Amino acid sequence: MTLEQASERLGVHPTTLRRWVDEGALDAFFTPGGHRRFRLTDLVRFEEQHHRTRCSIAPKQGLVDHAIAHTRQDIPGQQWVTAYGEAERETQRYLGRRLMGLTLQYLARTDEGEELLSEARSIGALHASNALRRGQSLTDLLQAISFFRTTLVEVALLEQPQATQAQREVSVRMLRRIERLLGEVQSGVVELYLKGEDA
Repeated sequence: MTLEQASERLGVHPTTLRRWVDEGALDAFFTPGGHRRFRLTDLVRFEEQHHRTRCSIAPKQGLVDHAIAHTRQDIPGQQWVTAYGEAERETQRYLGRRLMGLTLQYLARTDEGEELLSEARSIGALHASNALRRGQSLTDLLQAISFFRTTLVEVALLEQPQATQAQREVSVRMLRRIERLLGEVQSGVVELYLKGEDA
């Protein structure tokens, strides 16, 4: 199946499907021309696994697009960004994309998602390790986490200005899960940063 056919079958945007393949969550193969193709058996297996843990109302693609656009627009004005060189910015972009993908996976889950929380903590530790090498302060790191958290919360709230009670309950659930996941990132940052200062 083509990318478009597979994304239609799974009910997601093609960008989301590409990300899942890049993250290793879904198998695909490439044509000689470099186009992704999907086997029906892989899609069926993914659907079975995905639907078992999927939230009844998953985050809309508009939420994802809005969060990315909002972040790209506002991040250059953040003081903690100015310390990064181009190579460091690319590393931070990669970690940011990874964290965004992880956040979306976590929001779509109905279980505790302990492995995702563990990965969030690891991402926090990577941020702390990078910051220690650069001599960046713990305050700057916590401001970066706060920026990311605020962006996600704002976007989630803006997506439903005239929400029904059921939609508000879903929003509250999303916000609580965002807080839990980013709390793990923050814990990973602080733990590794403090260990690094003691070393």
